[in-house]
Amino acid sequence: MKHNILLIMAMAFTLATYAQQHQKRGGDRQKGQSEWRGQRGEGPGRLMNELNLSEGQKEQMKALNQSFMQKMKTLNENENITVKQQRDERFNLMKQHRAEMKNLLTPEQKEKAENLRAEQQKKMQAAKAKGFEKMAEQLKLSEDQKNQFAKMQEKHRSTMQAIMQNEKLDRGQRDNQLKALKAEHNNEISRILTKEQKNQLDQWKQQRPKFRHGRPGHGPRGGNGQGEGPRQFI
Repeated sequence: MKHNILLIMAMAFTLATYAQQHQKRGGDRQKGQSEWRGQRGEGPGRLMNELNLSEGQKEQMKALNQSFMQKMKTLNENENITVKQQRDERFNLMKQHRAEMKNLLTPEQKEKAENLRAEQQKKMQAAKAKGFEKMAEQLKLSEDQKNQFAKMQEKHRSTMQAIMQNEKLDRGQRDNQLKALKAEHNNEISRILTKEQKNQLDQWKQQRPKFRHGRPGHGPRGGNGQGEGPRQFI
């Protein structure tokens, strides 16, 4: 999703602003954690370095994030609105914040951000492909089923991307479209799998919360404590 990289930027500067405001509470421990992340090249700080922001841009983003945090704080403390109204307003605030952050970037930085987004997406796709191969092996999918899944996933991904990038949608419209897409996706999965495969997948889905949050076996997420069962990727 194209605006994901801008959301990460917003989060990065929000976290940086929050950290500065609470620096005395963190002490050396917070400093050590930040240095460790920096040495490994991880976290949103890497994104900031990659975009080579000017001091002026950093100050403007800091001001935007302080304003955003204050608006979110005011919203969260407002007890005179419904939960739905609060969610809608939060969605609008985040949408506005992303647009403001994007407007601060130069054309070159926007292009760099897009390249970083593409790089991030490739890594995510590689991880999903690895998970799919594990599921295919455990469900004993045929080559024809694998091909059907591949076409379905590509269609699902492109449709979801289009929905998420559509700035004309409000939160309710977006959520309704995503809900309909999910239902269609589940129907497609049900159509591709055999009855036995669907039963096995349903068993894994029922077990997943237990093993994800439980301690027994210390198995991988979505597993059964002994490394069995696929992660949820479809």
